[in-house]
Amino acid sequence: EIKECDWSSDVCSSDLLCPRAAVHALDQAWRNVYPQQKPKLVTIQLDTDAMWDDAAPWLEFLASSPMAWHSFDVMDDLVMAVEAIAELGLDLALLEPMLARGRALLDINLQASGYEGELPWVAGPNRAALRILAHNVFRDCHAASRIPAARKRFLDNAKHLLHLNPADNHGVRAELSRVLLEDGEAQAALDLCSAYPDDLLCETSMNRILALYRLGRSGDALGALAALPHSRHLLVQTLLAKRAKAPARSSSARMADGGKVEAWEYRDSHLELWQRDGALEWLREVWRTIER
Repeated sequence: EIKECDWSSDVCSSDLLCPRAAVHALDQAWRNVYPQQKPKLVTIQLDTDAMWDDAAPWLEFLASSPMAWHSFDVMDDLVMAVEAIAELGLDLALLEPMLARGRALLDINLQASGYEGELPWVAGPNRAALRILAHNVFRDCHAASRIPAARKRFLDNAKHLLHLNPADNHGVRAELSRVLLEDGEAQAALDLCSAYPDDLLCETSMNRILALYRLGRSGDALGALAALPHSRHLLVQTLLAKRAKAPARSSSARMADGGKVEAWEYRDSHLELWQRDGALEWLREVWRTIER
């Protein structure tokens, strides 16, 4: 059970989530028993299960320190530790309750602080809580198409994450703009995509064009399409192809701006959206003119 208490976290320095004294001391003790390894950059998972090689010390610590369950740093580590075990049933039994607790813990700490501002990812102390929220977002995103409750959680958590971290280091805007378009929320999708001009994510620029078309602003959509950099032309061509074959993948292929993998993945996840309301046929017609 989560209750407000005087050793919870607080927002200090206006945009920094800091543990109070007791939790800070607990975090220090946790680092002495748990093999510390945080994901690189903005990834939310670890590619190792080494924390389980000698789990007795940190499991005993958890059993004797109930306050640990109020620490974002501890919860962040535990989510990744459970996720590292590919055992059937652990998702429902452990991972989902932990993620839900992490999100609830964040809400309670912000409410207790009376804080409604941002918690930028660039500030290290914010990352454990933001990573837990991002975990919630991407997990629900995968289930959103088949579970209505997961779809609602995805929308709520994605919007909350973008409010706390408008820079969107995790790229949530890509999936959020797609789901908004699926739900017929073209204006909301346009507002979201327009907040990231010249974005490196192809979904933002392409979904902005689709949102403009859906809103009856075909002239503005044409202008945005014509303004696409040359590196995005392969993406449009792949989307318009009668048939498209998935390209060979490599660890760096998706990172290449305008690459074949990026173009294929966009087509695979967005083709049905473009096929609605004549958008794909409109794109085919105006693209001929732009190419000429």
